[in-house]
Parts: sequence; C-alpha cells; structure tokens
Amino acid sequence: PIQIGNGTNWKQVACGGSHTTAVKTDGTLWAWGEGADGQLGNGESGVNAWRNSPTQVGNGSNWLKVSCGANFTCAIKTDKTIWTWGSNYKGRLGDGTTEDKSSPVQISGDKYWGDVACGFFHTMAITGNTPVRFNFVHPTYTFEVVTYTPESLIALAPYPDSLEHLTLNLQAQEVVINN
Repeated sequence: PIQIGNGTNWKQVACGGSHTTAVKTDGTLWAWGEGADGQLGNGESGVNAWRNSPTQVGNGSNWLKVSCGANFTCAIKTDKTIWTWGSNYKGRLGDGTTEDKSSPVQISGDKYWGDVACGFFHTMAITGNTPVRFNFVHPTYTFEVVTYTPESLIALAPYPDSLEHLTLNLQAQEVVINN
C-alpha cells in the first residue's frame, strides 16, 4: 500500500473502472487516474487526461459525497444538489443528453439528494424532499417511482443491456423498472 497525499484528512473515497475520487474533511473533492472521458472533472478529456496524483475538482469546498461508475462520476454537494460528469454513453449521467462532460454538471430539478451510488454503467440516487412523481423513460426501459414516503429511489441513468425486470422496495417505497 502507498499513502495518497501527505494528509490524514480524507473523509470518503470511491473507485471507478480506472479512476478514483475522494472527499476531504474540508469539503474539497479530488480525483486521479484515467480521465479520457472527463471522469476526473477537471475540464480535460482525451488520451492525455491521466493524473497520477490527486487533483482538485473545481475550487469548491462544499462536496459531501461521491460515487464512481466505470468512466463517470456523480457527487452530492452540501446543499443536497447532485452533479455528474464523464462518459454520458446512452445518457448515463442523467442530464437529458448523451454528450460527455469533463466538468461537473448539475442535474436539474428541485430535489434534495440524500445519497448516490454508481454501478459500472448506471446510477441510482435517493431524494429526501417533499413528495414528487418522477419518471425516467429510456428507449428500452421505463423507470417510475410508484409510491414513496419522504425518500424516493431515482434511476438517473440505466445500462439497458443488464436489466430485464427489477422491483425495489425501501420501507414503504416502491420503484418498478420494466422493459
């Protein structure tokens, strides 16, 4: 094992396919590894976008948590907004486009995001605000929050080749994914 940096103030770490991100106790967000698809969030992409040591993402100090997919990243700020960047193949960033992003882009909406988790090619997030009805329609699958209490599980972006039918229940919450 090799210590990353010289401090002991790392709060949370997340690993992707070939990149790593971490939030420090001061709320800054750091990334290193491969950045070819913009997943490091430093505004760079392409074959020379590698970083072999932690590089700060932006200049903010209001990052709360981070999660990584294969070649994309999602993070929540202290104001409970959610941000995504990196490969946007098949819309996996959840921003309504399929364009890769090399810097963090806020996902629109008036939701307060409580948690985010990235799979290799998809993202799920939990909201914790007043009740809303949310539908995400993909050419292959439809994600719909059917019922919920104060928190909802949201599919930001699916990887359609890996899901056929999935039902998730969180306390009194139900999310149904059908093709």
